Amino acid sequence: MKIGTLGVLASCLLLAACGGAGDSLVTTTPPPPPPPPATPLPLVATSTFPTITSTMSYNEPYGGPSSFDTLRSDARSTTISFSYDAATGTYSVTGNGVSASFGQGDQIADTTYNDTFSKTAGTVADSIKLYGNARADTPGTPPVVLSYTSFGVWTHSDSTTGKSSKAYFLYGQPTGTTMPTTGTASYEMTAAAHAYPGGIGTSTTRITGTATLNANFATGSVDTTLKLGGTFTGTGKISGDQFAGTFNTNDPSALTGQFNGGFFGPGAKEAGFTFQIHQHVADPYAGASVQPMDTYIAGAAAGPKG
Repeated sequence: MKIGTLGVLASCLLLAACGGAGDSLVTTTPPPPPPPPATPLPLVATSTFPTITSTMSYNEPYGGPSSFDTLRSDARSTTISFSYDAATGTYSVTGNGVSASFGQGDQIADTTYNDTFSKTAGTVADSIKLYGNARADTPGTPPVVLSYTSFGVWTHSDSTTGKSSKAYFLYGQPTGTTMPTTGTASYEMTAAAHAYPGGIGTSTTRITGTATLNANFATGSVDTTLKLGGTFTGTGKISGDQFAGTFNTNDPSALTGQFNGGFFGPGAKEAGFTFQIHQHVADPYAGASVQPMDTYIAGAAAGPKG
C-alpha cells in the first residue's frame, strides 16, 4: 500500500507540473532591452558640461591702442563650464573668475547656422555664439551634422579695465568606456576661429574653415589638417577618450601651436578639438620702421566619423 500511495502522489505532481487538472501553462516574457542612451543634443534637459577650451586675451583700452596678451588651449576640465537650464531656456558660461547667463531676450539675429546672444551690464559686455545643434529649430543647413558634440565661443570685455577675451569651448557626451582600441577612423569637421593680427590698433576677426582628423586607435595616434585661411598640419597622441598634439612647420620661427580634443558618442562616433596658433613672420628687412605682424588664432573644430 505504501508503494501505491507514493505512485499516486508522484502522478499528481507530474500532472501539476505539466499543467494537468485544468491548470494553464505559465510562461514568462523576458523584459525588453534597455533603450539606447539619449543623445545630449539638441539640449532639452538641464545639463552642465566641462569643456575643452582655447582662449585668447587682449587689451582694448577705451580711446587707446590695442595689444595682445595671452593664448592657450586646455584639455577637458571645469576651467570653463557651459550649462543649460531647461526650465528657463537659459545658457550660462563660467570661468576665469567671471560668468554670464543668456536668455531668449538676449538673442540677436544671426544668418549663419549659429545662435548668438549678447548682453551688457554697466561696463561689462558678454556674448556667446553657439553651433546650431544646441537647439532643434535653428534655421539653416549645418556644415556637419552632430548629435554628441558641439562648441561655442564666449566673448567677455570690460571697458573699465580695457581687457577682453574670447574662449572657444567644446562640449558634449564623451565616449568614455566605449572608446575603441583597434582600427582607424577619419572625421570630417567644420571649424571656426578668431584671429588677432597683432600690431597696434587691431582687433579680432572671425574666420571659418574645415578640418580632417585621422585616428589610429591601435597605435593611439592622431593627425590633423586644418584649413583656416592657411593650411596647418599637426600630430598627436590619444589618452583615454581625449587627445592632444602640436602643429608642424618646416620653420620653427614661423609657427607654434597646439590642439586638445576628445572623442564623443558611443564608439567614438564624433570628435572635436580646440586649437591655438601663433604665426610669426620673420622681418625680411631688419631695422625697417614697419615690422611684420604676428597673428594669433584660437578656435574649435568638430565633426562625425566618415
